Amino acid sequence: MKPCLSVFSRFCAAAALAVLLFSGCMQRGYEITYTPEMPEAMPPTSDAKIFNYYDVNADKIYDVFFKDYLIIGRSSFEGPYNDPQKLLEFAQAKGAHVVVTSSSLSEERTHDMIIDMPATPSIPVVGGDSAGPSGYHTTGVTSHQRMRMNLKIFNQTALFLRKVKDQPALWEMNKSQFGDLTAAKAYAEYDAQGARVEAFKMDGRILGFYNGASNSEWDKGDLKFIIYEGDKLSGVYLMDDKTPQLAKYAFFSDGRVEASLPLVEEKAVLRQTGGVK
Repeated sequence: MKPCLSVFSRFCAAAALAVLLFSGCMQRGYEITYTPEMPEAMPPTSDAKIFNYYDVNADKIYDVFFKDYLIIGRSSFEGPYNDPQKLLEFAQAKGAHVVVTSSSLSEERTHDMIIDMPATPSIPVVGGDSAGPSGYHTTGVTSHQRMRMNLKIFNQTALFLRKVKDQPALWEMNKSQFGDLTAAKAYAEYDAQGARVEAFKMDGRILGFYNGASNSEWDKGDLKFIIYEGDKLSGVYLMDDKTPQLAKYAFFSDGRVEASLPLVEEKAVLRQTGGVK
């Protein structure tokens, strides 16, 4: 006879199901709270990009990097963390070329749930031969189990953006777009967090271009960073997924360059592999 699950195993299974149902009800928060900002629906797209930021106002990010895009819709909700990358099909159906999301931890909540669990002690049913019991009978007694769930609650916002100008965005820029780069001064070569980058100095800027093998995100010659020369040495740095970040650059005597990224509270290190030319 196939053995039954133990009471503990059944409790664990029920607990897991409860957690799944509880958190799953808000895994479509962006879609449920979507509010269009255009009077008419936009034609669908097929090449949307999703950029996620943490603990920063999405409208401020829009003002810095995405001002050339039209806001066609918004979402805003509070709940368990929703993976922004799962928004891709929904965003494209709404006609967005870009989605900017921002999340910040709001609170941690503890929930107590009572789950009714049927106990399953096995009572042997005596048979008529010496082979042992002919079967087992369960008592059907129900027990009440308390389960405590700890959930992190996030404030989550999304801006759905549509491209309106026929010009490349930062993450679409390639070396080929800089026609006068042939006359620019080759500056240095770097290893940027594992990515090969060649830099050129032009018009008060240092432009870094990806110089490695093409992959799902990067093609050879894609823009990796911009450094505006001057006292502040500010600029832009593109993350591995091409999310644009504000950057503050610092140069060191060993040729190393550090890009401080305040929006993600991280540093990207550019290690010089070829001398300044």
